[in-house]
Amino acid sequence: MNRLSVNGKDAIFWDRDLAGFRIRVYLSGKKVFVVQTRAFGRSKRVTLGRYPALTPDAARKDATAVITRIKKGQPPVPPEPAPVPTVADLAERYQREYVEMHCKPATISHYRLMLRKHIVPALGDRLVADVEY
Repeated sequence: MNRLSVNGKDAIFWDRDLAGFRIRVYLSGKKVFVVQTRAFGRSKRVTLGRYPALTPDAARKDATAVITRIKKGQPPVPPEPAPVPTVADLAERYQREYVEMHCKPATISHYRLMLRKHIVPALGDRLVADVEY
């Protein structure tokens, strides 16, 4: 991998065994793993990571997974799961998105006080999904 170099411009080196997998070597010496494939009449290109932070074997494994996902019609990289909100998160969102939009100033002040003094101290660090009545 360290022997890959360029002569005057960026270069791309394709993998012999895995179609669509390649490494791009920049003039600066930076090396980046890339996978490119076609599915459903469209070409998709995904940057996997930089060498040496990503090893060639790990990059090849990631490339195989990306190609499989693209061929199945899925996004190349699975989306990150949404964070699970706590009661404090929900209270802040409720205050911002509902109370401040729909309530009078005195009510806004009262709700803010109730949330800050009673609800958030008692339940704020609990996950919303874990709260039952």
